[in-house]
Amino acid sequence: MGCQGSTAPKHCKKIVKDGNSFVILTTENMTFFSRKQSRELLDSEDFFDSYIQELRSSLNNLVIISKSIVTIDNYLALQLEIRATVEQSGVNMSVGMESYLILYEDKIVSLQGMGPDTVEFKALKKLYKLMMLSVVFPDQYN
Repeated sequence: MGCQGSTAPKHCKKIVKDGNSFVILTTENMTFFSRKQSRELLDSEDFFDSYIQELRSSLNNLVIISKSIVTIDNYLALQLEIRATVEQSGVNMSVGMESYLILYEDKIVSLQGMGPDTVEFKALKKLYKLMMLSVVFPDQYN
């Protein structure tokens, strides 16, 4: 999770505080997603399974708490709440994650709030959701 990985062109912003992080990752895609194609992909079990496999590459014991398709500034997004473990310096740590995956024109935008699965993370989930609600895509106001 974070700003490393794929070789596709990307832009990344990561905010970290006290072991909790919020990551915005924008990756260029080879094709343009129409809204209809976005809906079909986000509804596709193959697409979902592929995305989960990608998450499993850096998370262990991944459990999906909730999964839904939501709208963020008129674009569809796959919303996931996840619990998992990660290994850091030989220590396995339980983590929680709020993840939104948006297929926006010729980009894939990933918004993820993640941290140790504690009371503090549960409180931060509200902040992460507010951050998701604040997302604005430029074409909405042209």
